Amino acid sequence: MARELVETFEAKEVHPEALAALRLFHEAAQREEATPDLALRIGGYLLQARHAPGLRFTALSDPVAAAGVHDAASVDHGLRVTAVTPPVGIHDAARRGDRGGQEKSDDGGEEEKSAHGMISGVAPAAGLHGPRGPRLPAILRQNSGKNPPAVAVVRRLNLGQRLSRLFRAISGLSQIEFGAKTGIFFSLLDRYEQGKVNPSAEHLRLQGEGADLTVAAGEEILHFADVLRRPQQRPGLGRAVFLQAAGALATRVAERLLRLPPGSAAPKPEDRDGAAELWARLAPLPEDQQVAVVRVGREYQHWVLAEKCCAESEVLASQQLAQAASLARLAREIAERVPGPECWRVYVEGYAAAHLPNVHRVEGELVIAREGLEEAKQLHRAGADPGHLLDPGRLLDLEASLCRDERQPERAVALLDEAFPVSHNPGRVLLKKGGILVVMGNYRRALKTFLAAEPLVEREGDPRLKYMLLFNTAVVYTHLGRFAAAGPLVRRVSELVGSDEAEACRVLWLRGRIAAGLGRPTEAQRLLGEARRGFAERDMWYDVALADLEIAPFLLAEGSTDEVKAMATELVEAFRKRGVRPEAEKALQLFKDAADKEEATAELAGKVLRYLFRAEHQPELAFAA
Repeated sequence: MARELVETFEAKEVHPEALAALRLFHEAAQREEATPDLALRIGGYLLQARHAPGLRFTALSDPVAAAGVHDAASVDHGLRVTAVTPPVGIHDAARRGDRGGQEKSDDGGEEEKSAHGMISGVAPAAGLHGPRGPRLPAILRQNSGKNPPAVAVVRRLNLGQRLSRLFRAISGLSQIEFGAKTGIFFSLLDRYEQGKVNPSAEHLRLQGEGADLTVAAGEEILHFADVLRRPQQRPGLGRAVFLQAAGALATRVAERLLRLPPGSAAPKPEDRDGAAELWARLAPLPEDQQVAVVRVGREYQHWVLAEKCCAESEVLASQQLAQAASLARLAREIAERVPGPECWRVYVEGYAAAHLPNVHRVEGELVIAREGLEEAKQLHRAGADPGHLLDPGRLLDLEASLCRDERQPERAVALLDEAFPVSHNPGRVLLKKGGILVVMGNYRRALKTFLAAEPLVEREGDPRLKYMLLFNTAVVYTHLGRFAAAGPLVRRVSELVGSDEAEACRVLWLRGRIAAGLGRPTEAQRLLGEARRGFAERDMWYDVALADLEIAPFLLAEGSTDEVKAMATELVEAFRKRGVRPEAEKALQLFKDAADKEEATAELAGKVLRYLFRAEHQPELAFAA
């Protein structure tokens, strides 16, 4: 009962004199020395103090005795220490402040600055006797000397300071290491642990996260330790009752700890070795079943699986948008459940969150993509990857793609330059940079970038990247008129294309373009015609336009003006029907008008073709006739 009363008054942080009186009663009860007389005295005092909170309590025979202050023995097994009203005539110089996440403490470290917490000499009361005679309650004992007139009280650590010690002890880190992990100066941590300042709520939260605990869990651990440390003094309970009470308390603490994120080993590169089997089980399932498995199966709440889903989503984004979106959502589900330190979990979530916006980008939903990517960037920046396990250049890479589609090619190139030195896949970064330079029409710089990427791509060993590098390099050679240099590359590309029919059509188009540049018109028309039919079957309407404009010069040279007119009319209608490329439609309309007048030339066809190459990713680019 006495303890509950003390806790109640402490929680309210009012009536400090009443709190001191209750502490005295609690101390006496702990020693089994509480008397009816003392209880009646405190009860009578509380009735008076209810409306006179400054009234002093005098439990002793000496009227000068000052109850209402406490020393190191009064912490009461971890209960929070609160300030008390100073005796009359002594000014409270200590004031609370909040600077840089800390509060000034009124402990013994500030004795020279404050007269707060001084007590007068007292003598033991007649009714307070120990086994060896009269003694002063611990709550009123002096720190040194025999009843000096005024001695500063030395207080023990309060709850916040004890939590600071607990969190760092659980982390197993030095003050410097723990400070680096939590973002709190190690010198400030030292002051918390020494009891010189009180940690703010925010700093306690950060320290708790550093130990993978919540502040509430830390408080419960301290309370559990305090109860187990307290001696069993009530007579007649016996060992069985004590064990029952201790067991019930241990169960409550265990349940509390089980609700916390489970501890786990630090993430490491070797984790990837065991993820292939998990992915083989998860990949074939439909999306709803995948999500269900991840939510209940802890072995699937793994950062490597989140990374795998992200990689697969990005690959499929150019071909199967629905599947790419499903994988991106699954990556986020996994990332939100990854165990480990808070900073690592947030980092993984930010990494995963960037991939659904990438799908939105491919769909043309650029505003939604930008909003989602900004959210992912905030999470990514708030977290940390101490082991450098995830690619730190990935979000920069994805944002560069978005900037390219947002018609900000210079910004996209700058982001890729930033990503290159930190990326786990520098060859991929250079490959994307070269592609953007092609869109900008800077073919020489693009070629230089592709050539620099070649050894890096070879080292990374990704067949898809190797295919894209060889194909794009060959295309750039044709833009520069170096068709002979493009020939050997296209033969290597043909070996890598595999079963992708759309890419096989593009390889045919590239071979026809090279044949035309090398002066082999028959072969060129045949290859370009095959490629054009393949594009049309797959509704690759923009590629159809490129192939037609490659074929047009041959038809004009043969005098097949009717075929050119029909071709030009069909192209204009295809672009008008989709209504998404007004500038390209204008360029094709100009070519159609010239064909209708039989004034179209190979030079004009080439000019429109070069414009379409650049306008594919820059639809607002105007055509200069």
